[in-house]
Amino acid sequence: MLNLKKVEGHIGALDLLKSLNKKEFQISKSSIVRILKTIKIQARRKKKHVITTDSKHKYPVPENLLDRNFEVDQINKVWVSDITYIRVSQIWMYFKDCNEFSRPDDGRMESERQHDSP
Repeated sequence: MLNLKKVEGHIGALDLLKSLNKKEFQISKSSIVRILKTIKIQARRKKKHVITTDSKHKYPVPENLLDRNFEVDQINKVWVSDITYIRVSQIWMYFKDCNEFSRPDDGRMESERQHDSP
């Protein structure tokens, strides 16, 4: 019998065909595909690695003023920001976040903080 656990639960029709042929089972690839579809087994495709950062550009790189020193002694001295892209329906939108580093972030929205004020 073929041990599917050896392939950690991921096997495609071609790999399965080769394994079965080694064990002298005569079956076509199209039959294997049909059986896999019937029992709802699908091979996981390896995700393509996408390079999103261009480090070899000709533009000047700003100086690292913070230099991983996260202790801030004054309010309004250090600000941090981040951008992430989110796919919404058929388009990509970006979410921008900008925060003052000296304020503690307790995970609440700014509107919730305003209601807490006396």
